Amino acid sequence: MTRRSRRLFVVWLLGGILSGSLAKAATTPEDWYNEGNKQLDAGKYDKAVESYRKALAKRKKFAFAWFNLALAYGRLGKRNDEIEAYKKAIESKKNYVKAMFNLAIAYEDANKPDEAVKTYQSVLAADPKSADAHINLGILLARQQKFSEAIGHYDKALAINPKLADAWFNKGVALGRLNKLPDEIAAYKKCLEHDPKYHKAWYNLGVAYGRLSKSADEIDAYQKALKLKPAYPNALFNLAIALHRKDRKQAIETWERYIALAKKLPKEQARWLPQAEKYLKELKSNK
Repeated sequence: MTRRSRRLFVVWLLGGILSGSLAKAATTPEDWYNEGNKQLDAGKYDKAVESYRKALAKRKKFAFAWFNLALAYGRLGKRNDEIEAYKKAIESKKNYVKAMFNLAIAYEDANKPDEAVKTYQSVLAADPKSADAHINLGILLARQQKFSEAIGHYDKALAINPKLADAWFNKGVALGRLNKLPDEIAAYKKCLEHDPKYHKAWYNLGVAYGRLSKSADEIDAYQKALKLKPAYPNALFNLAIALHRKDRKQAIETWERYIALAKKLPKEQARWLPQAEKYLKELKSNK
């Protein structure tokens, strides 16, 4: 079941300290910083790194330059350099929450979950009302099988903003892992109340209804997921399973849709293709 993690990336523009026209040769730290911003915005990440480095050679405690240097390294996939740049930004500016938040994400991307957890905790110590940090920390804790702790953070996010669909969705996932099916379903419904187009919530709702043998509700949820995302292999497969003994014609149509889609997918995403072909053959032979 897919989970969403919120990302926060901010490019800081120093409108208040521009030192003349950028058309002139860059000489000051601010000149090089703003040149780097132009290059970052244009997708010229290597050039942006060079410009930020020149700014930092002239001012070592230039927090915004460290922050944007980290962004550029992140775009280049240089995770270790990205992490070190965020650390320098945090050293240069007390309680730099945005840099701390992005550092946690960089740790996630570098597959360092323990460091990410500690960093999100630091974010929340500095800014207890960061709903995004609560959600991301909850997701990491859930991945570590700490579902009750994860739910606690989703609840804190929802106390800050009860309309956060991501928090409701992830809470539903964690409740499902604790086998609290009625509460799981209620969480997905709250998610969909705030974001009716959240196709993953419709899919997970269908799975939950299936576990309760509520086939009509299960089928309806998968159909809603597919209306939002027609090329949704998991939803197609599960819908076909749900229809298999109830509506032969619709089941055949759904199996055919799934098989046609699965044949276009990478092998690891089409692992149920042989089973689907078997079920389709079975239905067609039992006229």
